[in-house]
Amino acid sequence: TAPAIPTFTSITNQAYSSGTNHYLFSPSSSTNILGTASNGTVGLFSDASCLSSMVSGSNSIFGTPGLSISSLTPDSSYPIYARSYDPNGNTSACGFLINVIRDNTSPGAPGSVTFSAGAFTATAAQTPAFTWTASSEASSGILRYDLTVGTSAGASDYWGTPIDIGTSLASAGGTGGAPFPENIQYYVNVRGVDNIGNQGPWTSAGPFRYYSGAPSIPTGLMVQAVTETSVQVGWNDIATDNGYEVQRLDSSCTTPQEALVNKAWNIVSHNFTGLSFRPDSCFRVRGVNPLGTSGWSSSIVKGPRMKLSTQIELVAVPLSSNTGVLT
Repeated sequence: TAPAIPTFTSITNQAYSSGTNHYLFSPSSSTNILGTASNGTVGLFSDASCLSSMVSGSNSIFGTPGLSISSLTPDSSYPIYARSYDPNGNTSACGFLINVIRDNTSPGAPGSVTFSAGAFTATAAQTPAFTWTASSEASSGILRYDLTVGTSAGASDYWGTPIDIGTSLASAGGTGGAPFPENIQYYVNVRGVDNIGNQGPWTSAGPFRYYSGAPSIPTGLMVQAVTETSVQVGWNDIATDNGYEVQRLDSSCTTPQEALVNKAWNIVSHNFTGLSFRPDSCFRVRGVNPLGTSGWSSSIVKGPRMKLSTQIELVAVPLSSNTGVLT
Protein backbone atom coordinates (compact mmCIF):
# COMPACT_ATOMS: atom_id res chain seq x y z
CA THR A 1 0.00 0.00 0.00
CA ALA A 2 1.36 3.42 -0.96
CA PRO A 3 1.99 5.77 1.96
CA ALA A 4 -0.01 8.94 2.42
CA ILE A 5 1.19 12.27 1.10
CA PRO A 6 3.20 14.11 3.80
CA THR A 7 1.38 16.86 5.71
CA PHE A 8 2.89 20.17 6.77
CA THR A 9 3.00 21.33 10.39
CA SER A 10 5.56 24.15 10.67
CA ILE A 11 8.70 25.75 9.25
CA THR A 12 11.76 27.02 11.09
CA ASN A 13 13.07 30.59 10.76
CA GLN A 14 9.63 31.77 9.77
CA ALA A 15 8.78 35.43 10.31
CA TYR A 16 5.20 35.49 9.10
CA SER A 17 2.63 33.31 7.38
CA SER A 18 -0.57 33.93 5.47
CA GLY A 19 -2.46 30.86 4.36
CA THR A 20 -0.01 28.61 2.57
CA ASN A 21 2.52 31.44 2.14
CA HIS A 22 5.38 31.32 4.62
CA TYR A 23 7.81 34.25 4.80
CA LEU A 24 11.33 33.67 6.05
CA PHE A 25 13.79 35.90 7.88
CA SER A 26 16.40 36.96 5.37
CA PRO A 27 19.44 36.66 7.70
CA SER A 28 18.71 33.01 8.43
CA SER A 29 20.97 30.67 6.49
CA SER A 30 18.54 27.78 6.17
CA THR A 31 15.11 26.51 7.10
CA ASN A 32 13.61 23.13 7.87
CA ILE A 33 10.06 22.12 6.97
CA LEU A 34 8.45 20.01 9.65
CA GLY A 35 5.46 17.72 9.32
CA THR A 36 4.16 14.18 9.57
CA ALA A 37 4.48 11.26 7.20
CA SER A 38 4.36 7.46 7.20
CA ASN A 39 7.38 5.58 8.57
CA GLY A 40 10.22 6.14 6.17
CA THR A 41 11.66 9.22 4.46
CA VAL A 42 10.31 12.31 2.74
CA GLY A 43 11.62 14.10 -0.32
CA LEU A 44 10.98 17.76 -1.13
CA PHE A 45 10.64 18.95 -4.71
CA SER A 46 10.25 22.23 -6.58
CA ASP A 47 7.77 20.95 -9.16
CA ALA A 48 4.27 19.44 -9.08
CA SER A 49 5.51 16.14 -10.55
CA CYS A 50 8.13 15.67 -7.82
CA LEU A 51 10.93 15.32 -10.35
CA SER A 52 13.19 18.25 -9.38
CA SER A 53 14.56 17.19 -6.02
CA MET A 54 15.50 19.81 -3.45
CA VAL A 55 16.37 17.97 -0.21
CA SER A 56 15.22 14.88 1.62
CA GLY A 57 14.84 14.01 5.27
CA SER A 58 13.00 12.02 7.88
CA ASN A 59 9.26 11.56 8.30
CA SER A 60 9.21 14.52 10.74
CA ILE A 61 11.95 16.82 9.45
CA PHE A 62 11.48 17.05 5.71
CA GLY A 63 14.97 18.23 4.86
CA THR A 64 18.41 17.46 6.27
CA PRO A 65 20.24 19.77 5.87
CA GLY A 66 17.56 22.43 5.47
CA LEU A 67 16.71 24.60 2.51
CA SER A 68 19.19 27.42 1.89
CA ILE A 69 17.43 30.76 2.27
CA SER A 70 20.25 32.73 0.67
CA SER A 71 19.74 30.86 -2.60
CA LEU A 72 16.11 32.00 -2.87
CA THR A 73 15.43 35.05 -5.04
CA PRO A 74 14.12 37.85 -2.81
CA ASP A 75 10.35 38.43 -2.86
CA SER A 76 9.71 35.42 -5.10
CA SER A 77 7.37 32.56 -4.20
CA TYR A 78 8.76 29.02 -4.21
CA PRO A 79 6.13 26.23 -4.12
CA ILE A 80 7.32 23.17 -2.22
CA TYR A 81 5.99 19.67 -3.02
CA ALA A 82 6.58 16.46 -1.05
CA ARG A 83 6.52 12.70 -1.48
CA SER A 84 6.80 9.91 1.12
CA TYR A 85 8.88 6.74 0.79
CA ASP A 86 8.21 3.81 3.14
CA PRO A 87 10.81 1.19 4.07
CA ASN A 88 9.28 -1.28 1.57
CA GLY A 89 9.95 1.05 -1.36
CA ASN A 90 6.38 2.23 -1.74
CA THR A 91 5.97 5.85 -2.80
CA SER A 92 3.17 8.28 -2.13
CA ALA A 93 1.66 10.59 -4.66
CA CYS A 94 3.27 14.03 -5.13
CA GLY A 95 1.50 16.68 -3.06
CA PHE A 96 1.75 20.42 -2.53
CA LEU A 97 2.97 21.54 0.91
CA ILE A 98 3.56 25.30 1.11
CA ASN A 99 4.92 28.38 -0.65
CA VAL A 100 8.20 29.71 0.74
CA ILE A 101 9.10 33.39 0.28
CA ARG A 102 12.31 35.14 1.23
CA ASP A 103 11.38 38.74 2.05
CA ASN A 104 14.35 41.09 2.36
CA THR A 105 12.91 44.16 0.63
CA SER A 106 11.85 47.10 2.77
CA PRO A 107 8.53 48.85 2.17
CA GLY A 108 8.45 52.00 0.10
CA ALA A 109 8.07 55.42 1.68
CA PRO A 110 4.53 56.57 2.54
CA GLY A 111 3.30 59.49 0.49
CA SER A 112 1.24 62.65 0.87
CA VAL A 113 1.34 62.97 4.66
CA THR A 114 -1.22 65.56 5.74
CA PHE A 115 -2.82 66.70 8.96
CA SER A 116 -6.59 66.44 8.87
CA ALA A 117 -7.31 70.00 9.99
CA GLY A 118 -4.23 71.76 8.63
CA ALA A 119 -3.31 72.93 12.13
CA PHE A 120 -3.62 71.71 15.69
CA THR A 121 -6.76 73.02 17.34
CA ALA A 122 -8.03 73.11 20.91
CA THR A 123 -10.17 70.02 20.36
CA ALA A 124 -7.52 68.14 18.39
CA ALA A 125 -4.50 69.02 20.49
CA GLN A 126 -4.35 65.68 22.29
CA THR A 127 -5.48 63.48 19.39
CA PRO A 128 -4.15 64.99 16.16
CA ALA A 129 -5.05 62.89 13.11
CA PHE A 130 -2.76 62.43 10.13
CA THR A 131 -3.34 60.65 6.85
CA TRP A 132 -1.05 59.40 4.10
CA THR A 133 -0.98 57.14 1.07
CA ALA A 134 0.09 53.56 1.68
CA SER A 135 3.65 52.33 1.37
CA SER A 136 4.38 49.96 -1.48
CA GLU A 137 5.25 46.45 -0.30
CA ALA A 138 6.04 43.68 -2.76
CA SER A 139 6.13 40.67 -0.50
CA SER A 140 4.82 40.04 3.03
CA GLY A 141 2.61 43.13 3.20
CA ILE A 142 2.50 46.11 5.57
CA LEU A 143 2.15 45.22 9.25
CA ARG A 144 2.00 48.74 10.67
CA TYR A 145 3.14 52.32 10.36
CA ASP A 146 5.43 54.09 12.82
CA LEU A 147 4.88 57.77 13.57
CA THR A 148 7.08 60.32 15.31
CA VAL A 149 6.72 64.08 15.76
CA GLY A 150 9.62 66.53 15.87
CA THR A 151 10.25 70.25 15.76
CA SER A 152 12.21 70.04 12.50
CA ALA A 153 11.92 67.92 9.37
CA GLY A 154 12.94 64.32 10.11
CA ALA A 155 13.37 64.97 13.85
CA SER A 156 11.62 63.05 16.62
CA ASP A 157 12.28 65.25 19.64
CA TYR A 158 8.59 65.61 20.58
CA TRP A 159 7.48 61.99 20.11
CA GLY A 160 10.89 60.34 20.17
CA THR A 161 9.68 56.73 20.35
CA PRO A 162 7.86 55.56 17.20
CA ILE A 163 4.16 55.08 17.83
CA ASP A 164 2.70 51.91 16.33
CA ILE A 165 -0.54 53.09 14.76
CA GLY A 166 -1.52 50.03 12.73
CA THR A 167 -2.31 49.93 9.05
CA SER A 168 -5.29 52.30 9.16
CA LEU A 169 -5.19 56.08 9.09
CA ALA A 170 -3.24 57.38 12.07
CA SER A 171 -4.53 58.83 15.28
CA ALA A 172 -2.11 59.39 18.13
CA GLY A 173 -2.20 61.35 21.37
CA GLY A 174 0.13 63.87 22.92
CA THR A 175 2.67 62.75 25.48
CA GLY A 176 0.91 62.15 28.76
CA GLY A 177 -2.21 63.86 27.43
CA ALA A 178 -0.42 67.23 27.39
CA PRO A 179 -1.37 69.60 24.59
CA PHE A 180 1.17 70.79 22.08
CA PRO A 181 2.85 74.08 23.06
CA GLU A 182 1.78 76.94 20.85
CA ASN A 183 3.97 78.86 18.40
CA ILE A 184 6.20 75.85 17.70
CA GLN A 185 6.43 74.18 14.32
CA TYR A 186 5.94 70.41 14.32
CA TYR A 187 6.88 67.93 11.62
CA VAL A 188 5.30 64.49 11.28
CA ASN A 189 7.38 61.48 10.24
CA VAL A 190 5.80 58.21 9.05
CA ARG A 191 7.34 54.93 7.88
CA GLY A 192 5.96 51.53 6.94
CA VAL A 193 7.03 48.25 8.57
CA ASP A 194 6.27 44.96 6.83
CA ASN A 195 5.25 41.68 8.41
CA ILE A 196 8.85 40.50 8.47
CA GLY A 197 9.99 43.56 10.35
CA ASN A 198 11.69 45.34 7.45
CA GLN A 199 11.46 49.10 8.02
CA GLY A 200 10.88 51.49 5.16
CA PRO A 201 12.19 55.06 4.85
CA TRP A 202 10.60 57.92 6.76
CA THR A 203 8.36 60.44 5.03
CA SER A 204 8.24 63.85 6.70
CA ALA A 205 5.60 66.54 6.35
CA GLY A 206 5.02 69.89 7.95
CA PRO A 207 5.16 72.28 9.50
CA PHE A 208 2.02 71.99 11.62
CA ARG A 209 1.25 74.18 14.60
CA TYR A 210 -1.12 74.00 17.55
CA TYR A 211 -3.56 76.82 18.31
CA SER A 212 -5.83 77.05 21.32
CA GLY A 213 -7.86 79.88 19.81
CA ALA A 214 -7.76 82.98 17.65
CA PRO A 215 -4.54 85.02 18.00
CA SER A 216 -4.12 87.89 20.42
CA ILE A 217 -3.71 91.48 19.20
CA PRO A 218 -0.13 92.33 18.23
CA THR A 219 1.56 94.96 20.37
CA GLY A 220 4.55 97.25 20.03
CA LEU A 221 3.68 98.64 16.60
CA MET A 222 6.22 101.12 15.31
CA VAL A 223 6.76 102.88 11.99
CA GLN A 224 10.13 104.19 10.89
CA ALA A 225 10.94 106.25 7.80
CA VAL A 226 13.53 104.45 5.69
CA THR A 227 13.83 106.65 2.60
CA GLU A 228 11.98 109.55 1.05
CA THR A 229 9.49 107.06 -0.41
CA SER A 230 9.41 104.14 2.07
CA VAL A 231 8.73 103.24 5.68
CA GLN A 232 9.26 100.09 7.74
CA VAL A 233 6.44 98.82 9.94
CA GLY A 234 7.38 96.48 12.81
CA TRP A 235 5.63 94.84 15.78
CA ASN A 236 6.12 92.33 18.58
CA ASP A 237 5.64 88.67 17.72
CA ILE A 238 2.68 86.94 19.37
CA ALA A 239 2.56 83.29 20.45
CA THR A 240 -0.61 82.31 18.61
CA ASP A 241 -0.13 83.53 15.06
CA ASN A 242 0.07 81.65 11.80
CA GLY A 243 1.00 84.91 10.11
CA TYR A 244 0.01 88.56 10.03
CA GLU A 245 -1.96 91.03 7.94
CA VAL A 246 -0.58 94.55 7.62
CA GLN A 247 -2.71 97.43 6.35
CA ARG A 248 -2.00 100.96 5.11
CA LEU A 249 -4.83 103.49 5.29
CA ASP A 250 -5.21 107.20 4.73
CA SER A 251 -4.05 109.64 7.39
CA SER A 252 -7.46 109.51 9.09
CA CYS A 253 -7.16 105.72 9.49
CA THR A 254 -10.47 105.11 7.72
CA THR A 255 -9.85 104.31 4.04
CA PRO A 256 -7.47 101.50 2.94
CA GLN A 257 -4.84 102.71 0.49
CA GLU A 258 -3.81 99.29 -0.82
CA ALA A 259 -4.57 95.62 -0.40
CA LEU A 260 -3.77 93.79 2.83
CA VAL A 261 -0.20 92.57 3.02
CA ASN A 262 0.16 88.97 4.24
CA LYS A 263 3.25 88.06 6.26
CA ALA A 264 4.33 84.51 7.14
CA TRP A 265 4.51 82.98 10.60
CA ASN A 266 6.91 84.82 12.91
CA ILE A 267 7.74 87.54 10.35
CA VAL A 268 7.29 90.80 12.26
CA SER A 269 8.08 93.62 9.84
CA HIS A 270 7.21 94.94 6.41
CA ASN A 271 8.53 97.73 4.19
CA PHE A 272 6.02 99.90 2.34
CA THR A 273 7.61 101.52 -0.71
CA GLY A 274 6.55 103.95 -3.40
CA LEU A 275 4.95 106.34 -0.93
CA SER A 276 4.51 110.08 -1.27
CA PHE A 277 6.12 112.51 1.17
CA ARG A 278 2.70 113.99 1.90
CA PRO A 279 0.17 113.12 3.12
CA ASP A 280 1.14 110.64 5.84
CA SER A 281 -0.38 107.15 5.99
CA CYS A 282 -1.93 105.19 8.82
CA PHE A 283 -0.55 101.69 9.59
CA ARG A 284 -1.87 98.80 11.65
CA VAL A 285 -1.41 95.00 11.94
CA ARG A 286 -3.39 91.98 13.12
CA GLY A 287 -2.61 88.30 13.70
CA VAL A 288 -4.24 85.41 11.85
CA ASN A 289 -4.40 81.64 12.32
CA PRO A 290 -6.79 78.87 11.21
CA LEU A 291 -9.07 79.52 14.19
CA GLY A 292 -9.61 83.21 13.56
CA THR A 293 -8.24 86.73 13.30
CA SER A 294 -7.21 89.07 16.09
CA GLY A 295 -8.38 92.63 16.43
CA TRP A 296 -6.30 95.37 14.86
CA SER A 297 -3.36 96.78 16.75
CA SER A 298 -3.21 100.41 17.71
CA SER A 299 -2.57 102.61 14.68
CA ILE A 300 0.34 104.90 13.89
CA VAL A 301 0.18 107.77 11.40
CA LYS A 302 3.49 108.48 9.73
CA GLY A 303 5.11 108.80 6.35
CA PRO A 304 8.48 109.11 4.60
CA ARG A 305 10.61 112.07 5.54
CA MET A 306 12.30 114.49 3.14
CA LYS A 307 16.04 114.17 2.97
CA LEU A 308 17.50 117.55 4.04
CA SER A 309 20.75 118.82 2.51
CA THR A 310 22.59 122.03 3.34
CA GLN A 311 25.34 123.63 1.28
CA ILE A 312 27.48 126.49 2.60
CA GLU A 313 29.60 128.54 0.19
CA LEU A 314 32.27 130.81 1.62
CA VAL A 315 33.40 133.74 -0.52
CA ALA A 316 36.66 135.59 0.24
CA VAL A 317 36.46 139.42 0.31
CA PRO A 318 39.17 142.08 0.79
CA LEU A 319 39.94 143.08 4.36
CA SER A 320 39.05 146.66 3.57
CA SER A 321 35.53 145.71 2.67
CA ASN A 322 32.93 145.64 5.33
CA THR A 323 30.58 143.41 3.33
CA GLY A 324 30.49 139.66 2.56
CA VAL A 325 28.25 137.03 1.06
CA LEU A 326 27.29 133.76 2.75
CA THR A 327 25.18 131.35 0.73
